[in-house]
Amino acid sequence: MNAGDRVIEIGFGNGREIPRVLSLSADVTYFGIDISDTMVADAAEFNADVVRQGRVTVARGASAAIAADANTFDKALAINTIYFWSDPSADLKEIRRVLRSDGRLVLGALAPWSAVGRAVFQHGFRLYEKSEIENLLASARFTKYPSTQSTRLSCRRWVSRGIETISLLPLNRSSRPRLFWCAARVS
Repeated sequence: MNAGDRVIEIGFGNGREIPRVLSLSADVTYFGIDISDTMVADAAEFNADVVRQGRVTVARGASAAIAADANTFDKALAINTIYFWSDPSADLKEIRRVLRSDGRLVLGALAPWSAVGRAVFQHGFRLYEKSEIENLLASARFTKYPSTQSTRLSCRRWVSRGIETISLLPLNRSSRPRLFWCAARVS
């Protein structure tokens, strides 16, 4: 992450990770959207100081229609949200629209095998295989970096490194859910 970067996060949840994103570099500006009014309120309350300072904006919104001009953001995060998008190709194209020409996206999603037998993932989750995510990214005109495999990754750490790695498969299939971490750039 570079000083002055503008970051958008799709689905920030309770907002507890926002301070970590801000800590990655000086003068980072954060804009987050979430479909839940409850999460927006929780995140705004938790991050009240930086919201007042103007460094953070949290709003109700969806990735299919982002309330921002084209070429606004340097980095985008969408962690554990793709499962709920009705048309992920359209959502990724919209994220691509608001990213600058050299923008970066980190997309995180559960590996489908890691959700097998887990009740929480049986309702409302659309899980994607590695090839499906790659095709969706390509259709939205994102390019990806060579794959690096790992079982433990910090997405926000990737952002601080400039997002120059893509990891789509965990090394082992433990019983714990694992994520695909896709880092892509605007092509």
